[in-house]
Amino acid sequence: MNIRHALFGTLLTITPLAFANDFTGEDFSLRLPAALSGFSPYADVAAKGGSSAASKFGSSANPATMAWVFPADYNYGLSVQYSNVAFDEGTQLHFLSEAVTFNAHDFGVIRFSFGQVTSNDRTIRDSLLTFTYDLQAGRVDWAKRWGDVALGASFTYTSSDTSFRTSKIVFADAERRTSIARLGAQWQPAGHWLVGVIGDYGYGPTTTNFQTPTAFGLVSSDARDISRQVVVRPGVAYEWKENALIHLDYQYGRFWNGTGTLEVNRFTAGADLPLARFLFVRGGVAVDARGDFGWTAGFGFYPRKGVTFDFAYQNDVFPELQREFGHSRTLNASVSFQF
Repeated sequence: MNIRHALFGTLLTITPLAFANDFTGEDFSLRLPAALSGFSPYADVAAKGGSSAASKFGSSANPATMAWVFPADYNYGLSVQYSNVAFDEGTQLHFLSEAVTFNAHDFGVIRFSFGQVTSNDRTIRDSLLTFTYDLQAGRVDWAKRWGDVALGASFTYTSSDTSFRTSKIVFADAERRTSIARLGAQWQPAGHWLVGVIGDYGYGPTTTNFQTPTAFGLVSSDARDISRQVVVRPGVAYEWKENALIHLDYQYGRFWNGTGTLEVNRFTAGADLPLARFLFVRGGVAVDARGDFGWTAGFGFYPRKGVTFDFAYQNDVFPELQREFGHSRTLNASVSFQF
């Protein structure tokens, strides 16, 4: 059975397909990965609108930045990140990730990361359907710097389960196994300027079981599909004070499977403002080509060298998911130890 027809037959009968933004024409299976493609678990990045393609620090989305300052000062790093995304309709997503970084000296810098995402059980907008989501992820990053240039690469594997259900019936349950390869590069052309670029390719075979209402009752069927994505993200940063940067990123993403294609054009910008050597405040914005706007803020506390505590708030940075869940508010917290 064609996945487009199965989704139409199952969800159209239960939940509205229209909501006041421009993502109403694309399937949820495209909009969810598009929304998450701009997410950062690191609070210092989240507070700056998610902009980080050019950065001095390993919290960046660009794997090349791991090698920019870390190996000069440290041999090991440990970090934990937690994020809570709360939507108007009651759905919450919980993100927890852990990372271990070590200096491999002549070989570069290597990081192993693990992540988990879970949701509560809440009905979606104007519907009897309950949404649940569970994801497990593992990632390995490598980076090395040569003077004013650094290169990086990463590989991420995720296993996720997404379902729409009532108290008694699971109408749609999708299991996806996604592999994402990422390459990154960074260059310092002059003085306090940094330029970075990131490129992703993702491949995710998906099996979905549907319970489709018919005149004769529910009919069970399975659909197999492959979701793919390409994301390109250039960025520039200027270090206007020590360790304080002004960022501007552009992200182009293309996501496609058997239901169609979704393209995203997103701009993010943010800046650090040091109030003291141990205290930074941050702010940022995220704007896409469809007119969606989100803002972010946060602060970082650094009681001693190698110890960081970062916190962030993001307002409405997941417009792709408004149709089902409404507007969003995100809280991020990160703690890192380097030695």
